[in-house]
Amino acid sequence: MSTKALFRTVALLMAGLSVWQVSVAGQRRKPQTERFTCAIEGVAYFPFGYYDPFLTNDMDVQSQISYRCYNLEDQVLTSRLRRRASVKASNINVQISISRGSSGTYDRRMRGVNDDVIYNLYLDSNRRNVWGDGTGGTSVYNKKTSLNYVETVPIYGRMPAGQNANGGAYADILVITFDF
Repeated sequence: MSTKALFRTVALLMAGLSVWQVSVAGQRRKPQTERFTCAIEGVAYFPFGYYDPFLTNDMDVQSQISYRCYNLEDQVLTSRLRRRASVKASNINVQISISRGSSGTYDRRMRGVNDDVIYNLYLDSNRRNVWGDGTGGTSVYNKKTSLNYVETVPIYGRMPAGQNANGGAYADILVITFDF
């Protein structure tokens, strides 16, 4: 891949509270010969919500990441592009990977004051393909895309049932790497 953008995503995944707050910041590096770039358009809230350790079902949630690649010569560079431009460049390879988080493994854990809560992020709605960096049995998002089209990628989350955790806030820090 010719260009890499690294986005540090600080995620407060809260059990006992109803919000996963996400902030995204990063740098994009690209060769001067490229006539396009890609950018994350947004990351939605990821509501794990209140976790009840006595429930017998896993807590499944869904969120999304949106991105768009655009022509650097285009004068209309708004994040809410409402039309598709007819563009000759297509088949831009995009890859998105997500780090292990603070647990250091792809058995991700949110840390609380006295406890950890196990969770994970997946590429598929069946929650079988752990979204990672392509190592240790994990998968990465890969897609060919075109210019000036907002792509929306679902993120599927799961917090397994039966975790005996104290009430309170639980957090993890993830790094999303966006290659194009």
